[in-house]
Amino acid sequence: MEAITEIQSLRFFWRCRDCGNSGTRALWPEKCPVCESQNLGRHRFLRPAGFAVDIRNTPHNDVSRPQYIPVIEPVLSLTGVEWMNLSRVGRYRSSTEGHVYQYSKGLHGQGYALCLVCGKADSMAEQEMLPASFLDDPDDQATRNHKRLRGGRNNDNETRCPGNEHNWSIQLGLHLGVETWTDVLELQLTSPQGEQLTDETTAYTLAVALRRVLCGELGIEEREIGCVAAPSRSVDRQGTQSIYLYDTLSGGAGYASQAAVLLPELLRKARDTALQCPAECDDVCQCCLLDYQTQHHQDDLNRRKALQWLSDDFLNALSLPSEWRVLGVDTQIELEPLVLALRREWQRQPGKELRIYLGGDASEWEPLMWRLQPELQRLSHSGLDVILLLPGNLMEGLDMSQRSELQALAAVTRARFRALPAEGVKIGSLCLAMEMVREGQDSVRWAATLPLSPNANWGSGEGGGRYVVCQNQPPHHIDNYPEITSETFRPVIHAGTNTLEIKKELDGNSIGFGNRAWALIAVKVPELQARLQSAVPLIRVEYTDRYLRSPLVLHLVHSLLEGLCQYKGGKQSETLTQIKTSQHECRDERFPSLIQHDWRDALDRSEVAEEFFGVNAWQESSLRELPHARELKLIWPDATWIIRLDQGVGYWEMQPYARQRFSFDRDKERQINEIRLLNLMIQANRGGHPTYWYCQKDK
Repeated sequence: MEAITEIQSLRFFWRCRDCGNSGTRALWPEKCPVCESQNLGRHRFLRPAGFAVDIRNTPHNDVSRPQYIPVIEPVLSLTGVEWMNLSRVGRYRSSTEGHVYQYSKGLHGQGYALCLVCGKADSMAEQEMLPASFLDDPDDQATRNHKRLRGGRNNDNETRCPGNEHNWSIQLGLHLGVETWTDVLELQLTSPQGEQLTDETTAYTLAVALRRVLCGELGIEEREIGCVAAPSRSVDRQGTQSIYLYDTLSGGAGYASQAAVLLPELLRKARDTALQCPAECDDVCQCCLLDYQTQHHQDDLNRRKALQWLSDDFLNALSLPSEWRVLGVDTQIELEPLVLALRREWQRQPGKELRIYLGGDASEWEPLMWRLQPELQRLSHSGLDVILLLPGNLMEGLDMSQRSELQALAAVTRARFRALPAEGVKIGSLCLAMEMVREGQDSVRWAATLPLSPNANWGSGEGGGRYVVCQNQPPHHIDNYPEITSETFRPVIHAGTNTLEIKKELDGNSIGFGNRAWALIAVKVPELQARLQSAVPLIRVEYTDRYLRSPLVLHLVHSLLEGLCQYKGGKQSETLTQIKTSQHECRDERFPSLIQHDWRDALDRSEVAEEFFGVNAWQESSLRELPHARELKLIWPDATWIIRLDQGVGYWEMQPYARQRFSFDRDKERQINEIRLLNLMIQANRGGHPTYWYCQKDK
């Protein structure tokens, strides 16, 4: 049997009809990886390595014979990218790693028949029916007899393709597709009365108009930016239309992502220029929006509908409300997430001191998952003095693990703390959120509609947060706010608790991580060591951690649990294992490639983990249903020991010189095998700050 001549890139595309997200997977998706809905549109596609014409075809100049494959708009997705609010009339998000899927369904919309042996492909006229070019008799599906696309490899006289003899060789209903990553902006509009933009013609017309004014603003040709309107879901799960602008260059050129901070201006210019027609046409003509780029969408364009949407009330709602003009006459709406806004202002003019004003619900504090943490580390190492201000009464609501995380955060960011009044710092109706003090004692200040908790959503539009910014402001006086030492956050250790301070003791090869951990515990906690060496094995082992999201973390958890197998009183075949974590919400817009990166696809993470640990062992819950603490429970018939890991196994990382790649885009068997065979050098990642493990026998 002759094998397939080269590797074929066959994958599955999915699009959720409930949440609007889309993507590709190596395996058939049973449910949406984002919202877990089973209301999916799916198809299998092949990414062609190239194209070739049948060598037996003869050239001609008959203009009546060519066939034109229908043009299909690409499908775009921004999985893992946070939304920002566009004043009171919509929301938007942008990314330099937006996913673009372009595909063809063939001449008749039924896909293609494709031979995996010779590469011959032809459009299908009906489902599950081979095209006539694959048959001797077009009326008899049993008469497979297509010829090789480019002749035989082993015998120059061979013309009949060996693929005719095998059921697997000719695939039916395939789409031809390609996926790229580039700069993408997604915009959802709402009327001042709260109505969603649901009309596709209006949405597409606005997309074309926004593209035109953006290209004029940037001084580029319109063909460098694509535009699409597609059905999606609003923040309250209502049906709406999403407007997409994207760079047509694969990898992006940085055009579409610049539109985010220009949106109010672009919408006004779209009404005043792009949607005005010198010929005063009824819907669209060559004098306004109809050109080479929009030639296939004449029926989807209506400038008068778009003008009705961009009413005076709508454009006025883009302006800053008077009650938000609390920082001075120069107060402006902040259109970027606060992390990006801080980076922008630092690049414009570095500061000498950064003050972050925290608050919110204590239960939502996740200091080590704070999206600003990496930026604080970078800026503090650049010489910026970081001060974190938090309500003094809020500390009483922080549990033991949150206090430990704040202490670790202070160590890695070199931050100092001050205590605020219970109400925080109010400026009019808003809360002071952040200020960067520059030389000369002026500052740039940000205020928010809500007090901000340090977690993965900090500074984004999630949860309804809106922000304003103002330059050249006098810094807020903080000298009256008492300082808080990091020792204040040290958790209270109850009697009978054994504390293990760990720095480099567990550094080394990853496969031996668990054995080194239990060897250290044996030395530090003799009572637990004696229990593990007894003749009675564990009946249950439970590990709880909200954030088990990368292959490296799963590998280290597995090593830690497997280390218990070396003891008679440890983990045996009859021991029940339970691993409790949160449902995965991707917050990283980058495409993962290394072993320490998080999965982007929640379904992939779940399928791999369930197979790796056992479907009954792996348990996912919502974030709010799980405790903050990262705990390992060892349960015997007559005793229970609890080990609390203040930073979990995420405290360890690959050594800096190592770059271990991981096949996130392959099937789950391949991913599981890579995790199982993984063995790399790991080290502590907190810049010398220790992690603490607290071992206690449960009473």
